[in-house]
Amino acid sequence: MSLIDDLIKYKQEVDVRFHMPGHKGNTFEFDELERLREHLFSIDVTEVEGTDNLHVPNGIIKNAQDRAKEFYGAEHSFFFS
Repeated sequence: MSLIDDLIKYKQEVDVRFHMPGHKGNTFEFDELERLREHLFSIDVTEVEGTDNLHVPNGIIKNAQDRAKEFYGAEHSFFFS
């Protein structure tokens, strides 16, 4: 399962959010890849249960970093904000 799939799953399980970012899942016109465009703002979440932690990843972010590492043939891959 990809990071996007995992975040879409989180979005489907959680109806109301009171954390950052402030747009709370609302969308506006955004030209990107269709799948990302469809879900981008509704899956933009912070470190809450079910979404992993960027600074100490051990779930969906860690899996995405491992896939990036393999794709680029690197020893390590780290995401940052």
